[in-house]
Amino acid sequence: MKNLLPLPYGFYTLIRFAVAIVAGCWAYQFYKANKKPLAILAGAVAVLFQPLIKVVLDRTTWNVLDVALAVTLFILVFAKNKQPIED
Repeated sequence: MKNLLPLPYGFYTLIRFAVAIVAGCWAYQFYKANKKPLAILAGAVAVLFQPLIKVVLDRTTWNVLDVALAVTLFILVFAKNKQPIED
């Protein structure tokens, strides 16, 4: 099975880093807003996609996780935009 796009490995590492940072920031904001289930969900995404200690899974599992991540990010973006979070 081939990658969706033939991009260099560094690109995927950069994407993982960006996802981890954004999800970590959201986790912190949700936690401060006392939305603990959303904070846990965003934190789990940050831990799963952080590039420093890689989670080694087979390609099929990653494909399933990528779809689940897309749904999770949709939920997080919707929840974040539904009610403004105070800084």
